[in-house]
Amino acid sequence: MSFSAVQYMIAKYAQKGYRLLSETPNQAQMVRPKRFSCLLFGVLFLLGIVPGLLYWIFEQDKSALIYDSGYGITITDEHGHTRDYAYDEIDKDESWINWKAVSIIAAIILFLMVIGIIGAQMSGR
Repeated sequence: MSFSAVQYMIAKYAQKGYRLLSETPNQAQMVRPKRFSCLLFGVLFLLGIVPGLLYWIFEQDKSALIYDSGYGITITDEHGHTRDYAYDEIDKDESWINWKAVSIIAAIILFLMVIGIIGAQMSGR
């Protein structure tokens, strides 16, 4: 059971963009390269190009250590935060919100708001 639980969590994290670095029967080390956030970059770009570039430069890769504790799975992230899952909890879908879609929609709304503000100011002249 424990080997398949680790494999299951490896598959879940692989779907989120993580790559497998090392694996043993009860442990796996995974890393996800830094990603570009459209929403955050768009907001920073509107404030000025320098903050947007600094965000991209200082964004770090994410990592996860997946460990079978014998009672369930423990996942530790790059900041040392841990989450424990009992074996019967690991198949529950924890990410029901698609954050990439939410950020793209929010960026589009922000863009349309900026266009509306510019249009309103130009028509008021």
